[in-house]
Amino acid sequence: MQSPPEAPIPPPPGAPAGGDGNGPPPYTGAAQYGPYPSFPQQQQASYPSYPAHGQPVAPYPYYGAPIPNESKAVTSLVFGVLSISCMGILAGIPAVVLGLLARRDIARSGGALGGKGMANAGIVLGAFTSVLTVGTILFMVVVPLVMGGMSVYSSPSISSATPPPAYSAPPYGSPAPSAGSENESSTTVTRGALRVIEPHRGSGSLERQLMDAFSQAKEKGRVVLVETAARASSASHEFDSSLSDRRMQRALSTVDIVRVDVDEFESELSSMRMYTEAVPYFYKIDAAARPTDAISADEWDANIPQNMAPVLESFVAGTLRKRRSPSPLGTTL
Repeated sequence: MQSPPEAPIPPPPGAPAGGDGNGPPPYTGAAQYGPYPSFPQQQQASYPSYPAHGQPVAPYPYYGAPIPNESKAVTSLVFGVLSISCMGILAGIPAVVLGLLARRDIARSGGALGGKGMANAGIVLGAFTSVLTVGTILFMVVVPLVMGGMSVYSSPSISSATPPPAYSAPPYGSPAPSAGSENESSTTVTRGALRVIEPHRGSGSLERQLMDAFSQAKEKGRVVLVETAARASSASHEFDSSLSDRRMQRALSTVDIVRVDVDEFESELSSMRMYTEAVPYFYKIDAAARPTDAISADEWDANIPQNMAPVLESFVAGTLRKRRSPSPLGTTL
């Protein structure tokens, strides 16, 4: 197969026609080439720049459906509202827990989940209600304990049985309602669970009445504590009023108290070596009504149950060793 004949190459501009005059004439069948036309330059397209490796990439704006809320955030807000309206700490604690979990999952989602504000609201409402509920419970428990006497004296030698019901004792010297008479020698009244025996001058000698009280107490496994008192003495009234207190009831639970009026039995008390110049004094006696030990109200400060109960209990039990004042027994009264 033959190739087509090559076209003659035109001579360069300025060359004489025919070269040396012997060649063929120059080719004139086509127009001479002129300069190339200029075309408008297209503007180069610009492309977005990308951050360097490791740099955070800002999320592209999202123009579709709204970001869904994290389900636990919604539940936390619901529990928070319930806690502050009616359920208290029962809904407050779940509100706090679910709110914290929702915040964690929202942070991990990288913007795919919303509801952080609802989670924060649930946490705040739940925490506030829980703290308020706990504070209210503590207030209702602690305040009655403090006001009711947390310092109730308790001794291992006293039974831990249920304390007797509260009793409001009438002032010393006032007629006792439903006061019974166990014998002709004395009148017995009650102060809560305690027996208070009051001798009378018209019922025989004081010595005889004390011996009868000792005998009756011994039959019941109890002991006698003789108290000297005076109607005009505020200390005597304070001691009598304190007998209804639970601490005094416990401390004297095995005691029969014999209250002797110093104005009525002054001479007999002196002959029995019981002090009458100051009241109250407290004596332990034997079967013959002789005093075996004694203390006065100087062994404590104010005449209040928490001061008197432990001292009297130790005195009755015979374990009161350290004393502020010496016993008057053995001295000239």
